[in-house]
Amino acid sequence: MEAKDQTDSSDVKQAEGTTVTVSVLDCSFHITCPTEKAESMKEAEKRLNEKLDALKKLAPGFSNEKLAILAALDIYHDLINQELKMSSFVDIVKLRLDELDTLVEDKLKSSS
Repeated sequence: MEAKDQTDSSDVKQAEGTTVTVSVLDCSFHITCPTEKAESMKEAEKRLNEKLDALKKLAPGFSNEKLAILAALDIYHDLINQELKMSSFVDIVKLRLDELDTLVEDKLKSSS
């Protein structure tokens, strides 16, 4: 993925994929990404702008730089929590599969 400031748009490389324009905090960026990621890039733009709008309401005097940092921290906090939940879920599934494997082995041994 490659990002360029809008003022430097003539230098945007047309690599494999497509170029998506996103606007965040009154700045536009041309981002070259694989075609299959273009839609999710626009969704990311929408969600980031929603988060930034919410933060602006909570801290109206903050600069765009501070808002961006707070948004990044909040997004990564959410990501870490989701990773922890997923890891816990995977551990539970592994435990259940081990229990099932043991049950099947016991049934096979008892039927022999």
